[in-house]
Amino acid sequence: MNILILDVHHPEDGRVNRHKKYMQSLGYKVIHINVNRYFPFLKSGSFSKYGESGYRISVGDYSHSLKNRIFLQIYLLLPLLAFKIYKYIKHFQHDPVQNLIIHIHDYELLPTGVFLHFFFHSKKTKIVYDRHELFETPKADQRISDKIPQIYEYLYSRWIDGIVGVSEDHIFLLRKQFSNSEIIIVPNFFDGPAYPINELEYKISSLNKNYIKKQRKESRCPMTAALSSC
Repeated sequence: MNILILDVHHPEDGRVNRHKKYMQSLGYKVIHINVNRYFPFLKSGSFSKYGESGYRISVGDYSHSLKNRIFLQIYLLLPLLAFKIYKYIKHFQHDPVQNLIIHIHDYELLPTGVFLHFFFHSKKTKIVYDRHELFETPKADQRISDKIPQIYEYLYSRWIDGIVGVSEDHIFLLRKQFSNSEIIIVPNFFDGPAYPINELEYKISSLNKNYIKKQRKESRCPMTAALSSC
């Protein structure tokens, strides 16, 4: 069996790297496609960190401008990226006789994963979606952009065979939203001792504030708190 990993993360992302190492240790052939939309210092082309077959594809101009964001959303919704990945895998990596698991680490690559599902033999291909974050937890300064991941998930949930969540607290919502998917929980944790303490304290503070706001709201509408807002 082959494992195809799709992500847009920095090459030092701990969750993606642990995933690659674990799959390699089990004897699977790991193909890692990194879609680089943020980091201009990373070169496109082949790479390998733990023995996997890696290939990096750069898209956009790496900026956070509205123009670039709109371009990327349109580009990622079309089958162009999926076709490029399909050609690479078909000619150089994937044995069509073997089953393929497409493991998606970012919501914006869900369309690409679904297109690849159909490009390859659908009966031999499964999709796993790894949610690195709790999208249901609102961020005060990103109320609109926080809705985008949930829209992607709603549109493509029917094709997702497995979900990897980060918190047992959200397993009820995951089962409701992804009713046809198998669900497991793999908590997030950082690698190494050099994690910036100020960033850690900020994250804890933000989570505490959101939790307090949520508790106050739930106290006003306890019957529907888990499913909707007042």
